[in-house]
Amino acid sequence: MSDFKNITVTEKRSFKDMELREITLFGVLVVLVIVFSFLAPNFLKLNNFMNLGMYSASLAVTAAGMTFVIITGGIDISVGAIMSSSGIFTANLLLLTQNVALSVIGGILLGILIGFFNGMLVIKLKVEAIIITIGTMSILRGTVYLLSQGRMVAYKRVPAFDYFGPQRLWGILPMALLIMVIVYVIGSFVLSNLKFGRHIYAIGSNPESARLAGIKVNLVYTMVFVISGFCAAIAGIVLTSLLGAGMPKIGFGKEIDIIAATILGGTAVRGGRGKLIGTLLGVLIIGVVGNALTQLGLITFWQDIFKGVILILAVYFDQVREARASG
Repeated sequence: MSDFKNITVTEKRSFKDMELREITLFGVLVVLVIVFSFLAPNFLKLNNFMNLGMYSASLAVTAAGMTFVIITGGIDISVGAIMSSSGIFTANLLLLTQNVALSVIGGILLGILIGFFNGMLVIKLKVEAIIITIGTMSILRGTVYLLSQGRMVAYKRVPAFDYFGPQRLWGILPMALLIMVIVYVIGSFVLSNLKFGRHIYAIGSNPESARLAGIKVNLVYTMVFVISGFCAAIAGIVLTSLLGAGMPKIGFGKEIDIIAATILGGTAVRGGRGKLIGTLLGVLIIGVVGNALTQLGLITFWQDIFKGVILILAVYFDQVREARASG
């Protein structure tokens, strides 16, 4: 029990550090918006902001699940492939049945099953999560291409399915953004107020101490991968709704954006620290820069370079902060 109390004290200290980081990230976001509003004439237009918000919503939802995993000290490289798999599966179900409820539930269940599979493999095989999920990513990518033959799955548009993407609440707020808000409110409540959330932080801080304190480490570890799979599936369904078709490559490469945003937002690579508000700010910063670079006419390769630099710097500064804290 004393070990668990020590972990809780460490959490409180790290939360104070994170509040300062979140304020800094918000300041950076504001500065970026101001700078790009001068450099790109169309940047501040309402339609551009709506498009930016809807695109960022899918990344933010997936990054929320990634935050749960990284706080425990793990990582899920398969999230982009889960987005593609769930999106394609949902589109195929819509094509066959035109039943929105069945199709959405099917897509979500697929993401949950893949997440459960990831968690169980990590626990049973005792192999690092990064290796397991890279393998899962490769399997899913190959399966998606085999089943779709590399082509998009165009289903007959069902108006009810638009409520997962382009449909707007009161004609203003895109439903994709509302889904993102719901995920973040629930996720923040779980991490901040539930025993399960405290156990996640405890495992990330010191898994052995958490085990000695009576926490079911394997169960919690499996559940965070399930949450990651669930969130990635939701994001894949949202993107499928926004695009009006299932796209095989819909999530390929997105794992870099998601991991970069999560770490940039303050989630510690080694686990034990992280908050969803920081993750959201990280997603918005990456989304704003990517959107502005596109408007400035810079090709995708430059955006990839930027994201790689951001990821390296975010990990580096996280390690520097860890070293200062331990010193």
